[in-house]
Amino acid sequence: MLTHTHRPTARPLPTSLPAAVRTALITSLLMAVALLAPASATAAPMEPGRDKASRAVRPGGEDGGSERSQFVYTLRPGSVLRDYINVINTGRKPVMLDLYTVDAFNVPEDGGFALRMPEEARTGVGGWVRLGKKSRIRLQPRKGLRIPFEISVPENAQPGDHAGAIVAANARLESGNKKGDLTFDVRRRVGVRIYLRVEGALEPGLSVSNFEAAGSAPLIPYVTGDGKVAVDWEITNTGNVRLDPSATVELVGPLGDVVKGIDVAVPELLPGGVLTGTSEFDVLPPYGKLSARMVVEAEDAEDTVSQTLWSVPRLPLLVLALLLSARWLRRRRRTHRWPFRSRAAASVISETEPEPAAVS
Repeated sequence: MLTHTHRPTARPLPTSLPAAVRTALITSLLMAVALLAPASATAAPMEPGRDKASRAVRPGGEDGGSERSQFVYTLRPGSVLRDYINVINTGRKPVMLDLYTVDAFNVPEDGGFALRMPEEARTGVGGWVRLGKKSRIRLQPRKGLRIPFEISVPENAQPGDHAGAIVAANARLESGNKKGDLTFDVRRRVGVRIYLRVEGALEPGLSVSNFEAAGSAPLIPYVTGDGKVAVDWEITNTGNVRLDPSATVELVGPLGDVVKGIDVAVPELLPGGVLTGTSEFDVLPPYGKLSARMVVEAEDAEDTVSQTLWSVPRLPLLVLALLLSARWLRRRRRTHRWPFRSRAAASVISETEPEPAAVS
């Protein structure tokens, strides 16, 4: 029974992959260097938008500098804002860089903050940013440029949070990179996040779906093992506000007591962001009827979903099945023997019954 209640590691790429696919995948992985830091005042300090090669990007200002690590705005529909980004060559050789903007999303497997590829459609803040006239720049060693840009929020922009980034990518592929027997090309890119909230009605929302629990009871509880339970789930930010949810998966006993709970690490979820996963318990108590339950909470948003589990030790069930089978066999034997006994008794009676005397 399923009840649902609403309330207010990277692997080596095979050499058979096309070069374009390998490049796209590796480029996405390299973006994590610059973009994994969460937007939080308590986040560990790090230099924004800098990789291990020779380029860095960071928010700028009218006077060239800025203490910001990300672009964070709150704007009305139809408004226009001007700002700056600093692009710096920190290496010892000249570099050619392409500048562009993209939308952001959550990777379902781990909820990580990720960026769309430049060839993908820009339907959010990535499409509202207009960089300066130079989309390709050449930087001498230890030099930088302050690039102006404008954000034009559409009149029909949906209220709530929108995320993206301004990216600086190597104009040329780096060839000859090797990992084991694999040789691949790399296009390095770094970026600065953009968080833009469009004024209007804010509607936080969370949903748990694809919730499924499966348990395996031990043959003899506490002797041959403790059993196992695997719970699959999917968390979705169904609202228009980015959220930092907390989540717990629990095994609940027949009296409503929590037998065991597992805390789930949920990263910041953008509107529409999805996180999928599996929580595993190393115990399934022999309590008969239990339930698996997941509770997800954030500010002004919450969801709870549960599913019934039956935990009956397998050995008693096996013994009961054997007893019922034996009883059924005994009854079947008696049913088959009775007609033969009846016919035998009838023949004996007919042989010994005296003939009626003649009446004179």
